[in-house]
Amino acid sequence: MADGFVICIVITVRLQPTNLRLPSYHTEVIKMAFVDDLGLDLFLLAFSAFLLSYGTASVLLSYRKGKGDEVREKMRSLSIPIGTLGLFILLMGMEGEFVWPLPNFGKLGYDILFFDGFSMLGFLLLAAALAINMNRRLEYIGLMSMMFGLTVIFYGAVAYGLRMTEEPFAMFGLYTLFGLSGVAALPASIAADRAIASAKVGRKWIVMTYGYLFFLVVSALAALAIAAPAIASHLASAP
Repeated sequence: MADGFVICIVITVRLQPTNLRLPSYHTEVIKMAFVDDLGLDLFLLAFSAFLLSYGTASVLLSYRKGKGDEVREKMRSLSIPIGTLGLFILLMGMEGEFVWPLPNFGKLGYDILFFDGFSMLGFLLLAAALAINMNRRLEYIGLMSMMFGLTVIFYGAVAYGLRMTEEPFAMFGLYTLFGLSGVAALPASIAADRAIASAKVGRKWIVMTYGYLFFLVVSALAALAIAAPAIASHLASAP
């Protein structure tokens, strides 16, 4: 990433006995290394996808065994880590939105590209955790996830057209995978609601939940594949 810069204006007031002179001013340019959180953000993406995929697989297994009480208990247990992770991701995303302008990247809105979707993910995880703990239906969280997922795919497509990032195709692929995971969350959430209520979950909902699980795992692997070399290069030479 490019180096950032900060301009500090230092005001020195020289007091004279008559107190008639105006303050004198001088400017000083202080160059600072740009603090890049993208490596951590990518790992958080992978962690959230792996956590959701593990929880989904565990709940599916309990449902297939006919253990309705175990399904509810696993969902409540899952809500704690996804809520904590969601809050952290939301705070990181908002921090990036407000203080990550990337001045040396020209007019391209990299802060918008990277942190709009990241903030939406944190919001979704936090909302899902609250819904589970308050015994509310997950269907509406899934609907919101589908809308956010389509939005993320759109962001990736536009950014690919603008050739943003050093690897536009990899970026578009990552955004598409996470976007499809968000879309697939809607049928998975409907299946979860029925499983929690100890109702029969139709075969089509089970199949679509497996699709959701597939997209989550592939998304997590893609995020790790991009994050690992990024961390190595950043530790060797800070951006």
